Amino acid sequence: MGAETGPGHDLTDRERQLLQGQKMEALARLAGGVAHDFNNLLAGILGNVVLARLVPPSAGGAIEPASAPLAQIEAIAQRGADLCKQLTGFAGKMDFPLERRDLNALARETVELVRLSIARNVALGLDLAPELPGALIDPGALHEALINLLSNGAEAFGTKEGEVRVRTGLASVLSPGKEGEGPRPGLLFLEVSDNGPGMGPEVLASLFEPFFTTKPTGRGLGLATVLGIVRGHGGTVEVRSEPGAGTTVRVLLPIPDEAPVPAAPKAGTEAPAPWRGEGLVLIVDDEDGVREVTKRIAQSFGFQVVGACDGQDALEKFDELARQGQSPCVVLLDLLMPKMDGAEALHALRTRSPDLAVVLMSGYSEPEMVARFADQGVVAFLPKPFRMAELQAVLRRACPVG
Repeated sequence: MGAETGPGHDLTDRERQLLQGQKMEALARLAGGVAHDFNNLLAGILGNVVLARLVPPSAGGAIEPASAPLAQIEAIAQRGADLCKQLTGFAGKMDFPLERRDLNALARETVELVRLSIARNVALGLDLAPELPGALIDPGALHEALINLLSNGAEAFGTKEGEVRVRTGLASVLSPGKEGEGPRPGLLFLEVSDNGPGMGPEVLASLFEPFFTTKPTGRGLGLATVLGIVRGHGGTVEVRSEPGAGTTVRVLLPIPDEAPVPAAPKAGTEAPAPWRGEGLVLIVDDEDGVREVTKRIAQSFGFQVVGACDGQDALEKFDELARQGQSPCVVLLDLLMPKMDGAEALHALRTRSPDLAVVLMSGYSEPEMVARFADQGVVAFLPKPFRMAELQAVLRRACPVG
């Protein structure tokens, strides 16, 4: 018999948890979709900034007047890209380049940084357990999560005096071994606690929802981002709080037993090294702005370029080139398109040319796309928005000439 849900009937805890889970799942899908569409817009903005900067200085050697506003446009667009990272993190689709790091060192560095920006009425303290095993983390992402927790704790005091403390240590879990074995250390924890006003059950229930905030200003994305980051590390978050009794947020992380995973190199913001390629590039994207700016950047590297607005158009352009005795050295293929999407187009192109070099482009996250197309021989995945140096890198890999 299912539980009644008619008028006058209170939902059980199980039903409330189910409804909350469904709500969060829907929000996660929304966040992923918003991030995808927003990334397409950002790709056009950032690419046009790159192209405008290729314009040479005036004859007298003076800097073009557009340089300052272009720098502002690029900075704003990059903040938008960072927002997309937060959204995809909440959606559980963020890629974290993990490396073995000292959790205590990260805590100390973050506290010293936050100490410079918080109000003087709030004291920061550290209680760090000695000789912790190294944590397998993305330092930048966990640093961001800890800043969010510290800032939230400090802001809870308003103008009153208070203290926020960071603790690290080992948490015990039940042993999976023989019956009767006691608890064993199985998790690392990073904890932020304050002696502030605390929270009631209604606020606690909504604490990690995106855009939820009890502050008069702010986006309310901070704690949703924290949850996404921790889940992306295979961890969990526990919260304890009562009105008048302060708040404790504990991040639990698994203790790694495998070899450290090398961190992925991060793309720089500098201009790419001088390089000229040669050959024909077929660019397939239904966004006119993205397609055009990608085309012009590729041409700046010395390539001939043909554009297509969807998968069907790409096949027609590919067949027309074949009739002319030409073949692309690489196809830059967007995944979400009308008429025929990137996955269908990739399959059809493979039947025509099994060895064709294909680079996938998408506003969705790299791990999801790489896993989906791992066995289909793609050269690389180019996440949107991409910089000039990143496009150059995939073209050099796909067409190693010049």
